[in-house]
Amino acid sequence: MPSSPGETLCAAVSASAWVEPHGKCTVAFSLAWSSPKVKFVKGSSFH
Repeated sequence: MPSSPGETLCAAVSASAWVEPHGKCTVAFSLAWSSPKVKFVKGSSFH
């Protein structure tokens, strides 16, 4: 859903894991967002 004019949307990614001293942990995640084509008054457009 698009934001309203003048509205700012924010997001966060969070994960938790227990890691022993000197241990290692891998946390995998994926992030995606919509990048609509933007048209400017002078006719330029960007993705």
